Amino acid sequence: MRNIPSVRHFVVLAFTFTTTMLGAQLASAHGEATGIVLERHTLMTELRDANKIISAMARGKQTLERDELAMNAETMSKLASRMAGLFPDTTASRQGAGSSTRQTAWREFARFSSIADELTNQAAALADKADSATREQLADRARALGNACKQCHKSYRHKKKH
Repeated sequence: MRNIPSVRHFVVLAFTFTTTMLGAQLASAHGEATGIVLERHTLMTELRDANKIISAMARGKQTLERDELAMNAETMSKLASRMAGLFPDTTASRQGAGSSTRQTAWREFARFSSIADELTNQAAALADKADSATREQLADRARALGNACKQCHKSYRHKKKH
């Protein structure tokens, strides 16, 4: 049985607040990134962490806890809804130290924003279906989340240097 929505929302807000407050500590993990670039890195890290939990549950590699699944999907939806706002067309945003964003993100901002909207919508749909979806349906939704992430990274992110 799922928790009362207000409790779940409190947990999501507490998680988001805590991870945001840890942003300064994450700076060392993101090299020279500061300001808006560091905010993006932090948001992407939070998205990645929530997506890993969803993916593991959907694939049966982690126990399916529907409340936790819904909470992580809601977290992803809230974070993704903020994404486009973290890419203002400013010098600091475009050329800030530690940025891995390609310049095409700003030239194709409408498409970039639509991918962020798709991620927001896919995550919200997963949160809404977390109580009743079969594992196969969850896996399909988890793949859709991952595909939105991949589509954006393929088009708008420089490859990581390892």
